[in-house]
Amino acid sequence: MTPIDVPTLKTPHIDGITYLLGETVNDPNVTAFAVFKEDGTWYKNGAITNGDIKFYATANLVAGQKYIGRVVYGKSGSGTEVLGMPLEFECIKARITLNPVISTQRIVAGTSEAGLQVRTWRNGVARTTVPVDTAGQYTSSLSSVAVGDVIKAEVKIGTTYATTAEWTVRE
Repeated sequence: MTPIDVPTLKTPHIDGITYLLGETVNDPNVTAFAVFKEDGTWYKNGAITNGDIKFYATANLVAGQKYIGRVVYGKSGSGTEVLGMPLEFECIKARITLNPVISTQRIVAGTSEAGLQVRTWRNGVARTTVPVDTAGQYTSSLSSVAVGDVIKAEVKIGTTYATTAEWTVRE
């Protein structure tokens, strides 16, 4: 049998996201996605349906850890299954940047992981939540900003706000 190609992830896996999602061959005999720890020991299996990989990651994948994913051809654990080519990946913490905020422009902008949301704050008061676009950019505007104001941006992962960035307005 020809080895199954390396599967692909739809996005890098970010700690706190419920599912690790990916794609592989659409074959009725390919129904499992085996995840191994970096040392090669088996960890857990996820499902594959019509070539779509879905692995329940919450509380299973740890930020900063590396893993190996392989699709399984045949019945997992049967002794006759064949593992596809390995996909090495890491569970990462969501990143966020915050550009300098200037009182005359009142723009809060920066970068984070595409598809997430960012909540912005001014002096400890939540202002708005905006999406991060496919290029990893977010932008919002504030009605007023003064020198000395503390602006914060934080990434939303599921229902939790995680990584933050902060800026004190200087001009």
